[in-house]
Amino acid sequence: MTHYPLIRFVSSLTRPAGMLVAALSAMVLAAHPLGVEILFRPLAGGPATHPLTAAALLLLGLPLACWRHRRSNSIALPMALAALAIGTLRLADIAFDIHLLEHLTPFQEAMDAQIAAGKPVKMGLNTALMTVMLSMALILEGRRHYLSSQLFAFLGMGFPAVAATGYAYGLANFHGQMALSTVAIALLTGFGILTAGAHRGVLKAMLSPWLGGRIARVQVILAYLVPFVIGYVLVTMVAASATQLFGLFVVIVSGFIVVLVTVSAVFQEHVDRRRRGAERQLAVAATIDPLTETANRRLLLQTAMREVDRANRHGQPLSLLMVDIDHFKDLNDRHGHAAGDLVLRTIARAMQATLRRQDLLARYGGEEFVVVLPDTPVAGAVHLAEKIRTRIEGTLFPENVGRVTVSVGCSDNRNTADFHELLIATDKALYAAKALGRNRVEIASGNDEAGIVQAA
Repeated sequence: MTHYPLIRFVSSLTRPAGMLVAALSAMVLAAHPLGVEILFRPLAGGPATHPLTAAALLLLGLPLACWRHRRSNSIALPMALAALAIGTLRLADIAFDIHLLEHLTPFQEAMDAQIAAGKPVKMGLNTALMTVMLSMALILEGRRHYLSSQLFAFLGMGFPAVAATGYAYGLANFHGQMALSTVAIALLTGFGILTAGAHRGVLKAMLSPWLGGRIARVQVILAYLVPFVIGYVLVTMVAASATQLFGLFVVIVSGFIVVLVTVSAVFQEHVDRRRRGAERQLAVAATIDPLTETANRRLLLQTAMREVDRANRHGQPLSLLMVDIDHFKDLNDRHGHAAGDLVLRTIARAMQATLRRQDLLARYGGEEFVVVLPDTPVAGAVHLAEKIRTRIEGTLFPENVGRVTVSVGCSDNRNTADFHELLIATDKALYAAKALGRNRVEIASGNDEAGIVQAA
């Protein structure tokens, strides 16, 4: 899962949304045989939720209620296909004037009673299209076609959104035969499907913590809120015959702005992602030696000065090693620079494997390395330096290079509070090691109680 906090939060809403959809759909479905009309017909004399509509929404809600992000959701496909079949059969009924769904509709006695009372219960064209769209969205989500799934989810939510506008403005043509209960459950279903893929596609761009995501979220809220308020004010000020035009204005403007914002958010997030990637590469290039993949001199100076200050402030020991490859110039002259590069990489890996996680290894010069050892007195540093020396001495090098050895200078912060002075003392210890025959560890003057470790 993407580690954006808002995406994690939105993704965590998938199961609660699915549970709520399943519970509400089951209540509406059970209300038909129980005769609790207010649940499937919230407004007296208004449209009612058809039992098959409630069943389709229940089929879509159950997989969401047990949704597992980035895992197989095998239960989603058969249930979504069943919901898709309900919507498709209703579209066939409307298109060809047939009555296929009558044979599948449950609670027929309750339905006949509603018809006898002059209050028929029908699944309208907008409800059938909505069912098809949301079913396709869930199928595609289960198949991990995130962009296509989000497209169908937004299209499916468009029908109850238009119906909600109709109920808000009193425009019967806008909601048609879609009941207010259907509107609420369908919007919640679409929301649940969108949250299931919040880590991909359009939703990821809109929920990202970066500039593009923040702008997109504000724009989407304004895109819905501002036209809705404007439309409501205008509807209350004009004649009833013109209200449908204003309702249409709200729907078209809102849809256009949302599409515009989401598309721009995707492109902006794409550009921003490339910029962040380039910045990370530049940051790495500015602090890492490309040949040995150790810290470079710049990172060494930044880290070492900070560590020396911290050690002095808390009265803790800190040691420094300076490692130089013996006769490296002769090695380059005899075997070429490719062999020299190989030796540098091999020695860097050998030293890195010897060090602790908190230690810093940096390439200081051509064949020189510096090791910063926090919380390490000089005795421990000398011991570690000897481990490095013997490990490199025993390393087999290809290309007929033969045996390679190193000389090591060692010092700690007891006699100085300045990193540069510590570095100078360590460099003098390294010079002494080379002057005394190489392949040995020397410590700086003033640290001589640790003793001199000499190669066997």
